Amino acid sequence: MEWYLKAADQGDADAQLNVGLLYDKGRGVPQDYSQAMEWYLKAADQGHSSAQFNIGLLYDNGRGVSQDYSQAMEWYRKSADQGHSSAQFKTGLLYDNGHGVPQDYSQAMEWYRKAADQGHASAQLNIGFLYGSGHGVPQDYSRAMEWFLKAADQGDAIAQLSIGFLYDKGQGVPQDYSRAIEWILKAADQIFDPSSSMYKMKLGNSRDYPQELELYLTNAAQTTLNLPSNKIREHGAQALANALKTNLTLATLNLHNTSLGENLVLELSETLKTNLTLTTLDLGYTWINTNGAHALSEALKINSTLTTLDLWGNSIGSNGALALSVTLKMNSTLTTLYLQNNSIGDKGAHELAGALKTNSTLTTLDLWGNSIGDSGTQALAEALKINSSLTTLDLQKNLIRDDGAHELAGALKTNSTLTTLDLWGNSIGDSGTQALAEALKTSSTLTTLGIMEVRH
Repeated sequence: MEWYLKAADQGDADAQLNVGLLYDKGRGVPQDYSQAMEWYLKAADQGHSSAQFNIGLLYDNGRGVSQDYSQAMEWYRKSADQGHSSAQFKTGLLYDNGHGVPQDYSQAMEWYRKAADQGHASAQLNIGFLYGSGHGVPQDYSRAMEWFLKAADQGDAIAQLSIGFLYDKGQGVPQDYSRAIEWILKAADQIFDPSSSMYKMKLGNSRDYPQELELYLTNAAQTTLNLPSNKIREHGAQALANALKTNLTLATLNLHNTSLGENLVLELSETLKTNLTLTTLDLGYTWINTNGAHALSEALKINSTLTTLDLWGNSIGSNGALALSVTLKMNSTLTTLYLQNNSIGDKGAHELAGALKTNSTLTTLDLWGNSIGDSGTQALAEALKINSSLTTLDLQKNLIRDDGAHELAGALKTNSTLTTLDLWGNSIGDSGTQALAEALKTSSTLTTLGIMEVRH
């Protein structure tokens, strides 16, 4: 880092990129996406295509900034126009999913082809999916097979699995069960890792995999299923819901950024009422909205195993927060709740604060970016004076001013469990900071207090 910084400070674009990467990945320095963005921008301003691509990734994933697909597309295009293959692939993927731009399969195909011609395996895979589904091109299983083979030759497990299913069904090739088994086993060697105590499955970038999901979940040894940024629709969600009704081992399900929507979440919510193994569920950016939050809340009144629920970026609003608060008063297993970017506001904060006064199991509550002002903060502070379980409270990027900081400071003087309070990115001035500093003198538990970028 020291030598990169010396070169970066002299304007070296490659060094600026590398400083950004170290902050982005947390290598040699604490992970800090905001610092990563700052250094990427310096390099990007000099036309560095990899820096432009990485800025796109930060916006695409909402790291250090609010998730913004339009901004992600803008930066991906800057990089893609310089021939960056991964940026070309990501540009195609945004068109494919309709994120930040109107959905356009023809544009998706055009950008996938640019990346695929440079040997990008995921682009080759997705071209295969477009031919297989007939999106943007006439449906052609033979062409799908052609592109799947290109990706499979580079070791892409999903391409190998897709080839197996085409042989199984005789689509684009003569039906051949032995070849189907051969390709599925190749994929299984990568997807299922029997050497690990935690079995994991990671599927690719954008598609609905109902058969693969059923295959995976009928394997009794699997405990973790990671499906972030896939295009799961009705059939895939139904396969998940059906399998989870009988699966006895799966503990972690990651559906982050899969755009399930509230209707498909309703199906999964019904499953949660009877599932006895799932402990972690990530539904961040699945667009479940208020009705989906209500359905999940009803399920959690019955479910007795889920300990972690991630609802980042779902716009559940204050009504969704109300539904969850009612559940928190009854649920005795949930320990971690992520509600970043859900527009719950002061009203939602008041509802959650009411639940915290009686809940005795929740240890982590993340309310990053929810437009919570001093009124909601006061309610949360009052809850902290009573609550005896919460250890981490994240209030970054809200609308808290000095009055709210004073209320939190008063709570810290009596609270005996909170160890981490993050207030970065609010509007706290000198008065609020001084109040928090005084509270630190008497707090016996707080070990981390984030108040960077306070405003004077």
